[in-house]
Parts: sequence; C-alpha cells; structure tokens
Amino acid sequence: MPNSASIWPAISKSTSEALERQEPFVNLTLAQHALALLARLFRYGTVCYHGGFISLSTGVSGRLPIDASLWRRLRRRCKSELSRA
Repeated sequence: MPNSASIWPAISKSTSEALERQEPFVNLTLAQHALALLARLFRYGTVCYHGGFISLSTGVSGRLPIDASLWRRLRRRCKSELSRA
C-alpha cells in the first residue's frame, strides 16, 4: 500500500511523519466542521464563532467564539498602520 511520501514525493519528511502519526479521519472531521461554518456564513450572512477545536483524547469538540472587541481593536490598529505608511 502506498504511503504519503510515495504519493506526494515533494512532501517534507516531518510532514510525512506527522501524517503517519495522525489518527484516521481527522482531516475529514475538521473539513466537515469547516464546511458547516462556511454553510452558516453563506446561508445567514454571519457566524457567531470563527473556528473550533476537537480533542481526540475525549472526543469533545468546541467552538471558538468571536470576540467583537478584539476584532474592533485589530481593525483600528490596521487602519492606523495603513495611514502611517
């Protein structure tokens, strides 16, 4: 059976080792969560979280809520840096 290094020869050894240690279906699970987030964004025009995490040891998944005040501060900082440039 081919492994990741034979399928993608340009992949680095550390990436190849990480893929070999990874639990099965992790990428599929993460992709499904990302797709659900995008579907909510496209359907409703907004989301209340901007990411999530999955604990493989406990099987628990959680959302990372959006911190509106943090995003306002980042937006102000970006605008001030652009105006100085």
